[in-house]
Amino acid sequence: MSESNTASLLALDEDLIAEYLESNPDFFCRNPELLVRLRLPHGERGTVSLLERQLELARHRHRDLEEEITALLGVAAHNEQVARACHRLGVDVMGASTLDQLLALLSEGVRLHLGMEISRLVLCSRLAETQHKALATVYERLKKGPYFGRLTEDEKRLLLGHVPQRAESLALMPVRHQGQLLGIWVIASPDAGHFQPDMDALLISQLCEVLALRIAALSHGKLR
Repeated sequence: MSESNTASLLALDEDLIAEYLESNPDFFCRNPELLVRLRLPHGERGTVSLLERQLELARHRHRDLEEEITALLGVAAHNEQVARACHRLGVDVMGASTLDQLLALLSEGVRLHLGMEISRLVLCSRLAETQHKALATVYERLKKGPYFGRLTEDEKRLLLGHVPQRAESLALMPVRHQGQLLGIWVIASPDAGHFQPDMDALLISQLCEVLALRIAALSHGKLR
């Protein structure tokens, strides 16, 4: 018999054995001595019994579940922190009596509540006065909503007025009112991986709605 035929028969036998064991879950109940006699290869201990292997797999699954739960709790805690910060920021900006005061309160609030040193709310009416070559690129990034990630040096200069050495990743949040783009809220981080494209923007987008309402109320249609 050729080696290929032998391999095919072995594979067939393995399939039959696996199918039989799945169809007869009480097999080891009828043959309990096999649980101890069967030895399985083990990378560190040479061989182990089937029971030992099952216990090891159970411990691995338990550890994986613990790590998953810990990660979920961490995400929940972070989301709660962001939600509280957004609430405080919303309260702060609602107390602004002028556009300049709103801009100052927002920048200070981001520093206090979110711990981010670099932020700026750029009014589109003021951007329109510039002929900066990066303006079209920035607007293109915001067509589908908030943008998280890296920016070019020209884009940083346009939005922040300069190019901070510590602005490695940025968040751009469009502030819209009744379909009109009123401004772009920019937050920058020195960590290149802080703002990622797949970040959840729900909470920050809700705050942008509050910003838009306040900007519209303070501007009376004349954003300067």
